[in-house]
Amino acid sequence: MGVRKNSSRGMPSPPTKLTHGASRGQPRWSPDGQEIFYAAGAERGPNIWAVSLKDGAERAMTDFTGRPGSIGSFGLATDGVYLYFTWHEDVGDSWVMDVVGS
Repeated sequence: MGVRKNSSRGMPSPPTKLTHGASRGQPRWSPDGQEIFYAAGAERGPNIWAVSLKDGAERAMTDFTGRPGSIGSFGLATDGVYLYFTWHEDVGDSWVMDVVGS
């Protein structure tokens, strides 16, 4: 699964792929509509990424590469300042982090 965007203006065109590789899941829009956050699969480590709709630049929001476990559900605060997610190793833990400083 990948994240793609398509123009709603003018003639239909093929969608533009914003993410590369496999295992993209749980896409979430940022409150300002400028980014999409998603969970990446094993090939990039079990991390949350953000992709810019303006230029397609991706940035890692978490760095759990090499750590046993997986990301559960996640979401963004309505003001876009915090990212909330669960991390599952032995038991599920709830995490919160700043989005702006990442």
